[in-house]
Amino acid sequence: MVWRVLQAFGASPGLSVGAGVIGDIYRLEERGGAMGIFFAMAAGDSQSLEAIRPATESEFTFCGFLTLLTNFVLLVPIVYTIGKRYNITNEALIGACFLPAGMGNLIAAPLAGRISDLIVVRYRANRGGVWYPEDRIRGTLIGALIIVPVSIIGSGVVTTYIEDRSLGLTLNLVCLFFNGFGVDVVLSPCAAYIVDVMHSRSAEIMAANNATRSLLLAIFIAGIIPMIEKYGVLVTNTISGATSLIVFGLLWTTISYGEQLRSWKWGALRRSDEAEN
Repeated sequence: MVWRVLQAFGASPGLSVGAGVIGDIYRLEERGGAMGIFFAMAAGDSQSLEAIRPATESEFTFCGFLTLLTNFVLLVPIVYTIGKRYNITNEALIGACFLPAGMGNLIAAPLAGRISDLIVVRYRANRGGVWYPEDRIRGTLIGALIIVPVSIIGSGVVTTYIEDRSLGLTLNLVCLFFNGFGVDVVLSPCAAYIVDVMHSRSAEIMAANNATRSLLLAIFIAGIIPMIEKYGVLVTNTISGATSLIVFGLLWTTISYGEQLRSWKWGALRRSDEAEN
């Protein structure tokens, strides 16, 4: 356990500092694609934790947590779900079942980031050059509403009701791929958006975002296997998929009321700075 903590301690700074560097060296209309490539290669994702208190940043931390949780609900207990259901005892084959999710991440991260850049350029041109930061996350809605929840609930249905090993395993691997794909369709543009709106403190906000999200995941992951043992795969996956729909609601709210949320955020920061001085 000590070595695992040390490994995570050494690996984590690269994610936050790397995202900050990308925000510094790439232009607005290139930032999403660059961020996506960075996260794909990383296989993912001060005022430290106080930085997430303003509306949009804390909201996106929660979005990232709920989205990534679906990925962990599928992958963490895979030995006891897909492995047990289809009698897969070979450790190498169990490990290979993780590959579709990783491939989904690898493909979606740069793709979603690049699409978010194109959306920013298009909407800014339509407004006569006026930039609205929330345009970047418009492309995340299909992932949050359809791809992520359908993939995890679909895996639960397949595992529960399809006994044929070849068909069941194939469909589960497809679900794993689309879950990994959907997760980064949401997370990649969201990471670029956070850097957009907090550009001067991008490394800090990414560090706070990753730290808080990881803490929440560490707590909730512990309950995945006990929940599966008590309620079954389908119920567990359905609950996770249903709660991930909250992400769609939060993203839609941010797109619709982003200017008001950002005004609230900056007002809170100004009041905090005045109180300190």
